[in-house]
Amino acid sequence: MARYDKVVLLGTGSYGKVWLVDTHNSTRDQKVLKEINLTGLGEKDIEQALTEVTILARCRHSNIIGYSEAFVNKTTLRLSIVMEYAPG
Repeated sequence: MARYDKVVLLGTGSYGKVWLVDTHNSTRDQKVLKEINLTGLGEKDIEQALTEVTILARCRHSNIIGYSEAFVNKTTLRLSIVMEYAPG
């Protein structure tokens, strides 16, 4: 998470939280970071989360929110999916 600073919590769900984050690049872009807690999830639920990452990574269209990256924090067992922020 060293690449991002959490700004505000945008929402919560049964699997995790969605944050507005600032990036640590020179332009300080804002992105959305979706955190999915993998602790206690069954194999099928983990597979669905990873499938979401795969699908987002492949989608490239002006009408679809852009995917930036995904990573797993091995200490907290949280999957983070970073996407572009679309205010409004």
